[in-house]
Amino acid sequence: MKSRIFLHFIGMLLGMVGGCSVPNSEPTTGSESHFLTACDDSCESGLSCLCGTCTQSCTTLSECQKLNSAAVCVASQSDAGSTCEQSQTMSHCDVTCQVSSDCSAFGADFFCSRGYCRLDPLSRTNEPLPGYGALCNQSTVTCATDVSPPSLVNNYTGQATVVLSSNALWGVSDVNAFTAVIADQTNGLTGTVTLPSFTINIQNAAIRGAGSAFTVYDSTFVEQNGCNLEVRSVLSGILDISASPATVTGGLALRFTGNYSGNCTPTQIDTYPATGANFTVAATRSQ
Repeated sequence: MKSRIFLHFIGMLLGMVGGCSVPNSEPTTGSESHFLTACDDSCESGLSCLCGTCTQSCTTLSECQKLNSAAVCVASQSDAGSTCEQSQTMSHCDVTCQVSSDCSAFGADFFCSRGYCRLDPLSRTNEPLPGYGALCNQSTVTCATDVSPPSLVNNYTGQATVVLSSNALWGVSDVNAFTAVIADQTNGLTGTVTLPSFTINIQNAAIRGAGSAFTVYDSTFVEQNGCNLEVRSVLSGILDISASPATVTGGLALRFTGNYSGNCTPTQIDTYPATGANFTVAATRSQ
């Protein structure tokens, strides 16, 4: 698992779309109803804090549709997107989804988490790109939004060093070597990144920046034994073409979002939300 996840993020050094302290605050929603807002104890607007979410108990569909036309009445034990205690057995109103766009009516701060619309844990006010505000707050990265980044098309060898970690996947000072080939940057980056026994294919990944500085923003799923774990990350760096050979230096910040699909164990669900790591990255261009 460690090598697979780490390789994926090093692949972003060479063009995966938009990567470390763990964010401590939840984003806020523009909805006046506060429906589906995260909570610990109480809620506004006459709602109750059930399974970690501001909602209301229900027995019929019509009760929920008064809150939102897309809301349904679900049993607490079936709501994998919530944090239901075993003792909390009452059904409550919720909104189901398959992809994050299904939650767009609630605002840009919402995404699809394990089949239910939830506040995006990595979204922040005035963020450079939606969903990356918490990562852009990290000191290891500088988030650019300009649309004239340098060309990264070439072959690279390099390493990434862990400087801060919030879970057991990476240890501080771990060093991971990689090679990468970026074949095209016409409509986003295309190429491959390889560690021993594992390769990542990059397809039309977006990139931002200006001059010698670039930033990549990525949201993807990593598979672990049948459980798909969503990870979001930001990588920023500088391409120095005055060096011979040219070099890339920068930083990477990444987080698991808490969004899961597939056959996930309770340990996987409990371990990864809001965890991640920060890295420093250095690579040499072969030409």
